[in-house]
Amino acid sequence: MRLSPLTPVLMIGLSFATTTQAADPDPQKAGRALLDSWNNTMQQKDAVAHAELYTDDAVQITPGGPISGRQAIKARTDQTLKTFKLNPSTLDSSIIVNGVMLRSGQWSGAPSDDKVSMKGYWSDVDVEDGGKWKIKQETYNVTPPN
Repeated sequence: MRLSPLTPVLMIGLSFATTTQAADPDPQKAGRALLDSWNNTMQQKDAVAHAELYTDDAVQITPGGPISGRQAIKARTDQTLKTFKLNPSTLDSSIIVNGVMLRSGQWSGAPSDDKVSMKGYWSDVDVEDGGKWKIKQETYNVTPPN
């Protein structure tokens, strides 16, 4: 068998491909895994781990205005965890387009000192960062009561 001069290049490329950790390319599996991590960090009231789910330059678009950067998101999460009881969010849709994951779903919860339940919808734009999917932009709303 005669080897091509490109064989060493191909072998290096193949070994790199098998040793590089890449974010899961399956949109349903990847979307579910990221949402499960999001829900777990909120249920465990772990704002530090929760903030790690976002890129350094992530932006949350909230009903009260934008929150920019992982540290600001962590601070907002700290405050939310003290005053709000969030139910696990649900995933309605997850797709990957050109290496970007787009997810959407629903959330619900209530202020800690109130019995009035709130709910709404969310959407995320996720990117691969260090071999993991991370949230780059998150938008959510609050649905008015019926």
